[in-house]
Amino acid sequence: MGKLKDNIKLMNLLSKAGLSFLALAVSLILTGLFILLCGYDPIEIYSALFAQSFSSRSSIALLLSESTPMIFAGLAFVVGIKAGLVNVGVEGQMLSGAMCAALVGAYCSWLPKPLMLLACLGAGLVGGGLTFLLSGYLKLKFGASEVITSIMMNSIVARITEWMCNGPFKPENVSIGQTKPISQAAYLTAMIPKTKLTWAFPIALACCVIMYVVLEKTVIGYEIRVTGMNRIASVVAGIRTKKMYYLTAFLAGSFAGLGGAALVLGIYHRFIDGMTSGVGFVGISVAALAAYSPLAVPLSGFLFGMLEAASTTLSRTTQAPLEIMDIIQGLVVVFVSAPHIVTSIKDWKLFRPIKRLFARKERGMA
Repeated sequence: MGKLKDNIKLMNLLSKAGLSFLALAVSLILTGLFILLCGYDPIEIYSALFAQSFSSRSSIALLLSESTPMIFAGLAFVVGIKAGLVNVGVEGQMLSGAMCAALVGAYCSWLPKPLMLLACLGAGLVGGGLTFLLSGYLKLKFGASEVITSIMMNSIVARITEWMCNGPFKPENVSIGQTKPISQAAYLTAMIPKTKLTWAFPIALACCVIMYVVLEKTVIGYEIRVTGMNRIASVVAGIRTKKMYYLTAFLAGSFAGLGGAALVLGIYHRFIDGMTSGVGFVGISVAALAAYSPLAVPLSGFLFGMLEAASTTLSRTTQAPLEIMDIIQGLVVVFVSAPHIVTSIKDWKLFRPIKRLFARKERGMA
């Protein structure tokens, strides 16, 4: 019986993976047609896109570094959706985590060196977790939709952090809104010298693996998933749904907060106004392409990281303007965010003769 259950899970996973792959393929094909209509060579652009991403060790490091915050953001959305919480406030949670980590790193320099980094990561985790926990509280206490509250928290947190880094925490003789640099003891060091690839990348991978194990192999994970599937049934089964909502909201926000902290501790070494650049919203598409599986989030993050990394170099190696990369990213986001759009492909007239052929073969075998 257990083996049958595992086989069913595997088939469901493969089905979701195939659907996401089909959505990605359709988006790339339509993007290529659009590029062709604009008068550019899609083969040249796609070839340059992949070549630039894997041409050297520094290019691979850039790809992985761009993927890291997207992995955190995608995981934050996946964890929330498992309990039925639609976390569209990842951007604000990343900003909260980044600001908390920056303040601890800058003003708690008295901490011993081994504890400084852990304190900054912990501050980022708590900052992001509490931000989404507020949305969870409003949902349970007053019935407010977490979609509305979390998306509004993006603007609220953005304005608060903007005021903080342009007001009381802004250093003297600095034109751009930012905080005081963090202590070197809080740095996430580079895995490859002279690159932006830091130890935040393996931390992101570890978080994905840990959450997969928690969600699929533990009692708490089972209760979270059942709560997300059917809240009434979970109450009847004796599951404390409020506890699961609060726990999941904090976990989801904490991963986003860790992503923001990783940017501060590994890349910028301070909080800079607007530093997340919409990564939190890309995380929704990362989660959709990953079919809401924690283990698939890194692969999905690599794709979007590759698009982001290539956008800085593609205009120098091809005749295509930089805006073409923005269009590519936008169309890919549209299609992978709603992969069920492409399920209608099986009903296209082009595929009907193939379906009839397989139907005849099945009747013959019967």
